Amino acid sequence: MQIDKAWYQKTGLVNPLIAFYFFLAVINIIAEYHQDHNFFSYTKPFIILFLVLIYILTAKTKNKFYLVSLFLAIFSNLFLTLNGDSYPIVANGFLFLFQLSIIYVIMQKMKFPGIALCTISSLPFVTLSFLVFLVIYEKHGPVSYLFLFEAILIAFAGSLALANFLMKYNKANSHLFYGMVLLSSSQLLFILANTFTNNKLLVPLTSFSFVLGHYFLYKFVISKEKHRRKYKLVQ
Repeated sequence: MQIDKAWYQKTGLVNPLIAFYFFLAVINIIAEYHQDHNFFSYTKPFIILFLVLIYILTAKTKNKFYLVSLFLAIFSNLFLTLNGDSYPIVANGFLFLFQLSIIYVIMQKMKFPGIALCTISSLPFVTLSFLVFLVIYEKHGPVSYLFLFEAILIAFAGSLALANFLMKYNKANSHLFYGMVLLSSSQLLFILANTFTNNKLLVPLTSFSFVLGHYFLYKFVISKEKHRRKYKLVQ
């Protein structure tokens, strides 16, 4: 089997890009902790953009829906940096669309584990979402019912990840599980951060979960693509 030299040369850029991805994330988290809006407004939208570059360089077969999900995340981060009462709602809307696209990517790459196992696996995510709903309901009242639509997607995506993790332990399933736990946590933290005014820790924690969750999800997508290529070679 011949080595694709062009691909090998491109992947030589991956490690520096990954390092810069996390470096930019750390700088952004520190800026958010110190509430330096002018600084993190320039860094936050570009974090996931580096993950797009990393994915393009490492994936021989590009998953269009995964790329769409990454750009939805970029737009979400962009609106989070803008001042205005309506922008967090718009950002949350992009997160909702991101969830839909990620669920589709997961369904593309994983076998459906069955209704029974998915139902059981959804319980931790349903419980956390319900607790968050109770907290925000005290602040926002009936408006908080809009969160239930997002909570359904959180529970469904989380149940797929946990069910596959319980069915078969491997790197891909582990990456998916860790990624979805962190991304679900980031969305729940995002809701809480927009509920409480004293959110100095909630905003950095949201970004930390978001960045690390996206990296694990990227590792899942790449792992499944590598597995598929090996399977074709064996055939």
